[in-house]
Parts: sequence; structure tokens; C-alpha cells
Amino acid sequence: MSREKKQIKISATMKTMDYVKAGILKPEALMVGDFIAVAIDDGVEDIVEVLIIYIDETADNYFIEYKNDFGEKDIVTLYHTDDVDWFILE
Repeated sequence: MSREKKQIKISATMKTMDYVKAGILKPEALMVGDFIAVAIDDGVEDIVEVLIIYIDETADNYFIEYKNDFGEKDIVTLYHTDDVDWFILE
């Protein structure tokens, strides 16, 4: 039994993607997989990916579990009237 070898060509170019602000959403409009801006320090924001959305029994508070570009996870609390900057990759 002989083995056949196949060659695969892989492109050496890498396409870069940029975050582009697509709008402003309320927390109830967020979906898993969305990219949003969250405050991480005084006046410093990071664009993160939404992983899980928890809502309290009053539907006033949204607990958004997210991960940043380094894979670090955290939770941010948003009130139902908060505005959230929403981004897409372009």
C-alpha cells in the first residue's frame, strides 16, 4: 500500500482587521458575540467580545461577561438606560 503526498499552498499574506464603531445600543439589544466598548480604568476603554448576558429579576441590571483580546474574562454591570458603543470588524 503506497501513500500519496499532497501539497497545500498557503498564502503568506495576513489581512488585518479593524474595529469600526457601528452604533450605540441599549443593553437589551446586545447579543452574544457582539463587540462593545467597556471602561477598564479611569477614562480608558477597551473593545471586548460579549460572551454571556445575565439579566436580574427586575430587568434593570444587565451583567455582561466579556473577554478582551488577551483572552481575559470579566463582568461589567450595565443599567437598562445605559448607552453602549457597538463595534464591528472591518
